[in-house]
Amino acid sequence: MSVDTKNIDLKPLLGLDERWEPMPGAAEVLEDMTWTEQKSWAEAGGFRSIAYSTFVEEQGQPAENPFAADGAAITSLHWFSQHNGAKQWLIWETGSGALRAFNGSNGHTTTTEPWDDLVDVDGNAWDGSTLSRAFIRSPSARTQSQAWGSYLYLVNGHDQPIVFNGHWTEPAGFDSAPAPPDCATIDTGTGLSTLGLGSYAEDTEKRCAYSYKLTVLNERGGESPASEASSLCVFLNDASTRHFNAVSIGEQGASCVAVRVWRTRDQMDADGNLDTVGKGRTYYFVRELQYNGATTFVDGLPDTHLGNTLDEEALGPWPRGVRFIATFKDTMFLAGHNGSEVVYSRPNRPEIYPLDNRINVGDGDGGEITGIYTARNAVIVTKTRGIYFIKGDPKNGFYAQTLTQDLGSRSINSVRELPGLGVVLLSNDGIHLIEGTLESTDRPTRTVNIGQPISKILKKLNLSALENARSAVYHRDKEYWLAVPTLGSTDPNLVLVFHYEVGQWSVRKNFPIACMAETRDHRGYLFFGSHDATNSPGIHLYSRAHKTKQGTSASSAPKFETAAVAFPDVYRHMQLRYVHVHCVGYGDNDIQLNLRTNRSLTQIYTTAKGADMQYKATSEQLAIYGEATWNSTSASVWAKLRPITVPFDVGHAHKGWTREVQVELTPEDLRLELIAVELEFQGAGEKPHRPSRATAKRSGRT
Repeated sequence: MSVDTKNIDLKPLLGLDERWEPMPGAAEVLEDMTWTEQKSWAEAGGFRSIAYSTFVEEQGQPAENPFAADGAAITSLHWFSQHNGAKQWLIWETGSGALRAFNGSNGHTTTTEPWDDLVDVDGNAWDGSTLSRAFIRSPSARTQSQAWGSYLYLVNGHDQPIVFNGHWTEPAGFDSAPAPPDCATIDTGTGLSTLGLGSYAEDTEKRCAYSYKLTVLNERGGESPASEASSLCVFLNDASTRHFNAVSIGEQGASCVAVRVWRTRDQMDADGNLDTVGKGRTYYFVRELQYNGATTFVDGLPDTHLGNTLDEEALGPWPRGVRFIATFKDTMFLAGHNGSEVVYSRPNRPEIYPLDNRINVGDGDGGEITGIYTARNAVIVTKTRGIYFIKGDPKNGFYAQTLTQDLGSRSINSVRELPGLGVVLLSNDGIHLIEGTLESTDRPTRTVNIGQPISKILKKLNLSALENARSAVYHRDKEYWLAVPTLGSTDPNLVLVFHYEVGQWSVRKNFPIACMAETRDHRGYLFFGSHDATNSPGIHLYSRAHKTKQGTSASSAPKFETAAVAFPDVYRHMQLRYVHVHCVGYGDNDIQLNLRTNRSLTQIYTTAKGADMQYKATSEQLAIYGEATWNSTSASVWAKLRPITVPFDVGHAHKGWTREVQVELTPEDLRLELIAVELEFQGAGEKPHRPSRATAKRSGRT
C-alpha cells in the first residue's frame, strides 16, 4: 500500500453556512468574531454601561451601574443632534413610563443620576408618574422617532405624538381645530365716520354683518385646521357712526405662539339682506397675533385692506394613533393609524396634513401597514404580506407602487439600508435584501433571500414576537446587527450579524438588546438599551475594546468552527495528519484546537489541544499576553503584530479513516485573529476494488 500526502487550504475563511454542502472555508459555528480589512476574522467586542459611580474596575468586574437603581427595562432608544452636531442627545424610554435624556455632566452620586427627565412646555416631568408614556409589553414596534432639523418627533400609536426641541416637549401638530371665536360689536359713537368696519349710506342706516375664524400656530410653523365660524356680528352704520368688533380668541395653551384671525367681508348687500352665496363663505386674513395670554383684540380693518383668502384644504390635523413616521423629499409621512392609509405633510411643514394628502397602499387582504422606512429614492411601506414604494415629489404629487405581494414584514425595526447593497428586512420567510435603485433604470429592483446560509437558525425564531426584533447598522465594522427572539423568548436573545462588505453571517450571544441606536457622527458609537433590568440594566456601549459582557456570566468568547470539509477523493477515505492555523501572533495566549469527523456530535479531544500564538524559535518569542508593559524588560518585550503559522500534529487522534473533518478554534484568553486554515492529510493508495475484465465475463457482466 502506497501513501501520499495532500493539502486543503481554507482561504479565505467565510461566515456561517448551514447548508448540506457548504462553501469551502465556511463556518458551522462563528461566534463573537468580526470581519476585518485584512481579510481575517478577529475577536469582536463586549459592552459596558454608559455610566458608573466610578470608572475603576475591580477584579475585572465593572463598578456600580447607576441604572440598577431605576429597576426598569429600556424600551426605546433615540439619538439625534442639533447645531450641526455640536449638541447631541441620547434619549430613551423606560418600562415605568419615563422619558429621559443622558446628561453626563450630572455624574453619578448617591443623590444624582446621569440623566434628566424630559419636561413638557409647562415644566412637568416625564418621570413615569407626573407624566408617563405608554409601554405595551406584548410584541410591538414601540416608539418610533424621526429627526427634522433641530427637532425630534416621537410617536407610538397610544400617546399623543410629541416633539422635543432640546429644552422641552410639546404636542406634535394639531389633532383638532381651535374653538370658534366670539365677537361683539363696539359702537364708536359720533365723529368716527372714516374709521371702523362696514359701509354706510348718506341718508339712511346700512346693515352690516361679519364672522370670524381662527387658526393657531406653534413655534415650528405648524398651523392648525381652521375653527368653525363665529356667530355673526351684526350692526348698523350711518354717515356719522361706525363700528368695531371685539374678537375673543380664547385660551390657546402654552405651545401656541401666535393666532391668525380670518374674517369675511361685509355679508350684507346694499339692501341690508344677508348674502351667503359668495362673500359669506370666503375668509380673509386680518391679523396674526403674537399670543401672550391675551384673549381679545379689536378689529376695525376695512374690507379693502384684508389679506389673502383662507385655504382650508391646505390645512389639516395630525392624525390620531400614528405608529410610524418617516421623511422623504422635505415631506413628513405618517402611517399605522388607519389600515392601509399613509398621509403626508405639506413640503417643509411637517405638522400640516391637508385632507387630500392621502395614499391608500395595497389591498386590504395584505393586512395593515406594519411600518414605513425612508430609502434613497422612495419610502418603503411594509405590510404583513406586501412591500410597496411611495415615489414622486411634492410638486407633482406622490404615488404608490407595488414591489411584491408575496413577501412582507411585521418588524419595522429590522429594516435598514446597507451601504452599496440595498434595504434589508426580516420577514416570516427569512431575511431579504431589496436590491436595486428603486427607480426604473438598468438595474432592476428585486428581493433576494440573504438568510439562506443561516436557515437553521432562522427556524428557531419566535414568529409571534418578530415585532420585537431590533436592528442597527454599525458602520465602524461594516456590520448589520439584527437582534431576534428565538424559541420561547419574546425578547431578543440572539444577535445575527451580517458582515455586508463580504456578505457573510456570524452570531453573538448574551446581548440583552431591547433597542439600538448608532450615533450618526464621526464616532459612530453603537448603543443599546437592555431588557434585562436585573442582570444588565440600563444603556450599554458596544466596543471591541470591551472584552466582557457586563452583568452576564459570559465574556466575549470568539469561536470559529469550520463547516464539514470533505476530502477531494471520493473513492477513498483519508486521515488528517496536521492542521496549520494561519493567525496573528498574540504571544503566549494559547490558540486551542479540537476536531470532529464525519459530522459527529462528539469532539475527538476531551481537552482541546493548545499552542502559543507565537513562533517557536527563542529569538522570535512574542509578548506575554496581558503582561507586556512600557519600559519594562522583566515581563516581556513589545513586538508588532504579524501573521504566523501555528502547527498542530493531530495524526494520532484518529482511530480510522474519515471522509469529512471539522476544526474548532478558540483562544485561551479572548484575543484571536484567524487568516486561514491548512489541512494536511494522508490517503491510502489502494483504490476501491473493481472486478477484473475476466471476472466480469464469467459473471455475465461486460
